[in-house]
Amino acid sequence: MSKGLTCVDEASKNQQAFIYGIHTLWRDTYVCEAYIGSNDGQLYRLFYDFDVRGGMDTTGKHDWYVEEVCDAISIEEQIRVPHYMNHIVDSGCRRLDD
Repeated sequence: MSKGLTCVDEASKNQQAFIYGIHTLWRDTYVCEAYIGSNDGQLYRLFYDFDVRGGMDTTGKHDWYVEEVCDAISIEEQIRVPHYMNHIVDSGCRRLDD
């Protein structure tokens, strides 16, 4: 397991603050995804897709942003596709605007 993932795993288990994320070009769009843990044990997932249709639209009309609160996260070594943050598995996530 990478040093960054080990840090996230330990921090989430001990209810310590952390931020772990990626920004990547994935097929035909830019994607940002981050997990945030607060000192009180809350876990959040933020996800942004620059253009959900593909095609690298620059108008911002086809972007997608999601904020979620999660019950738990865990780390796995197996890479999962098409999930962007391949090594983090979340559970019990709910959109904050629901």
